[in-house]
Amino acid sequence: MSTETKQEILRGGQFLVKETNCEDIFTLEDLNEEQKMMRDSTKEFVDRKLWAHWERFEKKDYAYTEECMREAGELGLLSIAVPRKI
Repeated sequence: MSTETKQEILRGGQFLVKETNCEDIFTLEDLNEEQKMMRDSTKEFVDRKLWAHWERFEKKDYAYTEECMREAGELGLLSIAVPRKI
């Protein structure tokens, strides 16, 4: 017989209204180095390409939107990590 305990998965803001162990809540301090690098590169991209040219989005400059989406894709910001099946 298995002695493994089943841990309930909290969704959304349930940690606010359900009793929760603090160790079970993921915070920014729990990021590994790769995640921190992705966070920093995303912030740099958003600041440089999006916030700096916000008026182009407001004016519906779709060519610029496409340019930004292509660059975001090249940086890997539009992809998900899927483990390779061995």
